[in-house]
Amino acid sequence: MWMKMKSDWKEAILKGRTVLGIELCSTRIKAVLIDEHHRPIAGGSYGWEP
Repeated sequence: MWMKMKSDWKEAILKGRTVLGIELCSTRIKAVLIDEHHRPIAGGSYGWEP
């Protein structure tokens, strides 16, 4: 099941059926990639001290 899900994600990305959301703040950047069913595929954040 996991491998099928991963290949579905790859296909969605390659066919442009995903959306990347980015939040920029003064001390942190956050990002999430969602599929066409609004499920998160990947996400991450990076923080720093000014």
